[in-house]
Amino acid sequence: MKLQDKEGLEIASVVKDVLEGKAVKKEKKKIDEVEEPRPEKEKEFKRKHVIKKSGENQDGTVTKEDKAEEAASPEEKAQLALKQAKEKEALKKKQDMEKEKLAAEDVDEEETDQKEAEDKKAKYQKFFQKALKKFGVSSPAELEGEKKKEFFDYVDKNYEGENEAD
Repeated sequence: MKLQDKEGLEIASVVKDVLEGKAVKKEKKKIDEVEEPRPEKEKEFKRKHVIKKSGENQDGTVTKEDKAEEAASPEEKAQLALKQAKEKEALKKKQDMEKEKLAAEDVDEEETDQKEAEDKKAKYQKFFQKALKKFGVSSPAELEGEKKKEFFDYVDKNYEGENEAD
């Protein structure tokens, strides 16, 4: 590597100028840019520069570039607008149906959970009543002291509920 090549000398000169407080001259290179096309008429310009309208919309739908949008007659444009409105309406109906289906599934799931809870409760009550019969009472309040403790120990030991940990 040469220490006194052209670039190295330019850098040294700029550093020297900065340290001495001299104003640094910036040279701007002139860039030749391509000139924008200048159509004679606005319609010609728009014809040459068609805006593509394909891609995903904000609502999640996908729009495809449709050549029919360039339809010249008002009747064709009206038909296209009607078609697009119908497609939008069909999409909205489909989304609404999906929402209703999900809501119905949630309700079914809640009903199933309630039924399971009721079944568990009924099973426990049935076991509890059998234990009361075994001890010869109709309510645990009738038991006193050691007998009451023995009753509840019996229930704890013999009843096997789901998700029960000792």
